Amino acid sequence: MTPSSSRPPLRLTPTRLAAWLDRTQPPEEAVMIGAALGVGVLGALGTLLFRRLVDLYFGFFFTDVQGLLSPFLRQLSAVLLPGLGGLIVGIILAGFLPNEQGMGPGIASMMEAVALHGGRLNLRRAIVRVLCATITIGSGGSAGPEDPSIQFGGHIGSGLGQAMRLSDERTKTLVACGAAAGLAAAFNAPFAAVFFALEVILGQITAAAIGVVALSAIVSAVLTQALAGPQPAFAIPAYPPGGIAEVLLSLFLGALAALAAALFIRALYWIGDRIRGWGIPLPIKAAGGGLIVGMLGVAVALGFRLRPEETGIFGSGYPLIEDVLRGASFAPGAVFALLLIKPLATAITLGSGGQGGVIAPTLFLGVLTGALFSQLVQVFFPTVATPVATFALVGMGAVFAAALRAPITAVLLLLELTHEPAILAPLLFATAVSTLIAERWHEPSVYTLTLLRRGLRLVRGQDADVLAGLPVSEAMVQEPYIVRDELELPALEQAIYETHEHSFPVLDRSDALVGVVSLQDLERAKSTSGWEKLRVGNISTRDLLVAYPDEPVGTALRRLAVRDVGMLPVVSRREPGRLLGTIRREDALKAYKRGVLRRQEMQQRADHVRLGQLAGADFYEFLVEPGCPADGASVRDLELPEEVLLTAIRRGAITKFPHPADILRAGDSVLALARNQEAAGALAALFKRDASRPRLPPGPREVPPRGELPPAVSGQ
Repeated sequence: MTPSSSRPPLRLTPTRLAAWLDRTQPPEEAVMIGAALGVGVLGALGTLLFRRLVDLYFGFFFTDVQGLLSPFLRQLSAVLLPGLGGLIVGIILAGFLPNEQGMGPGIASMMEAVALHGGRLNLRRAIVRVLCATITIGSGGSAGPEDPSIQFGGHIGSGLGQAMRLSDERTKTLVACGAAAGLAAAFNAPFAAVFFALEVILGQITAAAIGVVALSAIVSAVLTQALAGPQPAFAIPAYPPGGIAEVLLSLFLGALAALAAALFIRALYWIGDRIRGWGIPLPIKAAGGGLIVGMLGVAVALGFRLRPEETGIFGSGYPLIEDVLRGASFAPGAVFALLLIKPLATAITLGSGGQGGVIAPTLFLGVLTGALFSQLVQVFFPTVATPVATFALVGMGAVFAAALRAPITAVLLLLELTHEPAILAPLLFATAVSTLIAERWHEPSVYTLTLLRRGLRLVRGQDADVLAGLPVSEAMVQEPYIVRDELELPALEQAIYETHEHSFPVLDRSDALVGVVSLQDLERAKSTSGWEKLRVGNISTRDLLVAYPDEPVGTALRRLAVRDVGMLPVVSRREPGRLLGTIRREDALKAYKRGVLRRQEMQQRADHVRLGQLAGADFYEFLVEPGCPADGASVRDLELPEEVLLTAIRRGAITKFPHPADILRAGDSVLALARNQEAAGALAALFKRDASRPRLPPGPREVPPRGELPPAVSGQ
């Protein structure tokens, strides 16, 4: 394939903005200040536009569309609105982002980009998701508007940093600037937005970042107030100062908030996993999820004689939050029902493909947790005169702190919303307790759970270590040797000799894990008379030390060291008797090597994507197939199109820059940049085997994977 002669060969060229900066050479401080100002302005305008679109869609769905349907369905017409919105969103996502369905919250992807990819984000994908979020929330989907505003601002900061060809550290700082600008505009709370960007996005509070992040947040808040008015996100009345009883009770509220946050996060991901397992197209899945949310909202409306938009189930739930904070009273049954249904509706909305955030549902959950706690206080401590709204406000901050693991942000947010110093003492106690309990339980935040599932554990915004970032499920042996508890010891001795294993999980006849038996257990038993008549169940260890598939490999290794054992059974958290596999030290070592390679590949891929963005080209990776034209050829002998640039050759664990004399071999991975699909297709043809060429005879087969012992050994 011959490329067009009118196009120049592929080379790396800077953007116009970067070229201007190279010519003028302004001071670095001036560059960052100017960038922070620009990000703040764009973040505010983007958030205001997002808010306006949500209002327009909400009016369209709940006024125009419902007006057309209500003569036929009356109040039941609201059931169809989230389903219709879900259908539209599903069609858009399937058309524009077909390979990104089922991803976790967008803020988690921002955190990953900051930790691993120098803050490089794709603005096009963010715009599609943010526009879909306006439809999801406007049609009644149970999600919040703050996360999309944060995502848009963060992607604006990333795009500006890439256009200016800033360093990774500067680009990451601009991502934080954009996140702060989005949240400041959403809540009209710039100081809370600054610490959210530092606590959650960057993962650490640094002097180098705090100044420019604060500048973006303040500019965004000032512009938002100028264009939309100075009113805060919630209209909250003044509160009377409380007493010592209120402060002490806030400790218990903090513990309840930690439990509520943990259950919410678990439910959010568990329900999402179940829905994503449906084998149906995304538009149908999103529409079905919307219909379920519509049924939940209408059921609450009919049960408590409310209009559908007053239930808090549809959309962000802000109107009901304001009602509770203004002192509106709700029956305990209604509060408890909303505590269960709102998280369920949010999980269904996001799990089925709807777009939006989790901050507003978290605040909703916190307000109702505080309201329910206040009603319990009135039952058990009727002399305490603290208003319901006070505990609702404290509960909102405590659940926010535990769910997002951002206690400073929670305190500052509530202070900026209320302007009431009197709330500070109980708020500090409740957020501190909820955060400490969440940390003690080793509960991930609503964002970091997504990262843990991708094998990434962040500490202070950085990948903590390889073993801590690898789940046990990736290191364990999934089909280990097992023995039955009724197996006689001579047969166990034979099994140890034949398999060279020193320990086995012990299962009973119902395949439930009942213990572990080791070579040491057998040797102790052989020192007694009549040991030949004993069975495995007589000598196995019943006090089990186990590992779980979702915990880090590093945690399992520490558990192995504490008890000085060679193997841990891996079991399900929900079914502790169900054996999923085993993990040994050597398994952890193999996983460590895989983790190191994975980290290197992720960093190399990020570097090549960055090169492609600078060159106006796309990044490709090709596998050299046996017998292809490139197999055995040198780089200089390859007939490469002019619009292609080879950037690296990966052979096993070694990655190197290509040299003209390098000989390619089957199994090598070749990384390249190509300006168009024609050039990429011509390049791909070099690495694919010609079907007309004869295949080489296959090499020796590997031994099959290890499985359960034969019946004669396992005692079956």
